[in-house]
Amino acid sequence: MSPRPAPDEPFRAPAQRPWLPPDMTTPPPLDPAAPGGPIERRFALLINPFYPKDPHASFGKHVLTPTLALTSVAGATPPGWRVRYWDENLLQGPPP
Repeated sequence: MSPRPAPDEPFRAPAQRPWLPPDMTTPPPLDPAAPGGPIERRFALLINPFYPKDPHASFGKHVLTPTLALTSVAGATPPGWRVRYWDENLLQGPPP
């Protein structure tokens, strides 16, 4: 039978930080030279900005759940308006 470890044994060495992919901490790059789109009347582009993920807050798991704030704004937009929703956290290609 092996001897029982001292009560403080597991806490002697600092815990290793979990590996975190750069995509979860670094926002996607934006090209400042990219041309902007034309101004369009009655068009709303709703942008959910990138935020760095914390592996400790989600116990190492991450689920992409969009905020309801912008979708509520989209649902309350008057008829005749065109709405586009862009979530920088989904990494779904180049910005609109």
